[in-house]
Amino acid sequence: MKDTSLLITATIAMHPSACDNTIDLTAVGADNHPNDPPAWEQEIPVGDHPTPAWGQQLADEILAANSYRRDGQWWCSTDLTGYPSWTADVVPA
Repeated sequence: MKDTSLLITATIAMHPSACDNTIDLTAVGADNHPNDPPAWEQEIPVGDHPTPAWGQQLADEILAANSYRRDGQWWCSTDLTGYPSWTADVVPA
C-alpha cells in the first residue's frame, strides 16, 4: 500500500546550466498548509551527463537510479518556482 502521509515532488529546470544541474525533491505532509515548511528537501546531483541530454527522460532515469519513480506527468511549474521548470509527483520505487 502506498504511503500517503508525505507527498513528494521532483522539480527540474527546463533549461540546463553548464554545471550544477539537480533534481530537487521536496516532501510535505499530506495535510500541510501551503505555507508550512516541507518535511524534508533533497537535491539529487545530475553529475556528468551532457547538457544536451538534459530533460524529463534523463530526470526519470536519475530518479530511478535513486530509488524513486514518477507518479504522473511532468507539469510546468514556472509560476510556482519563479524560473522555467518542470515538476512531477514521485514515489519511492
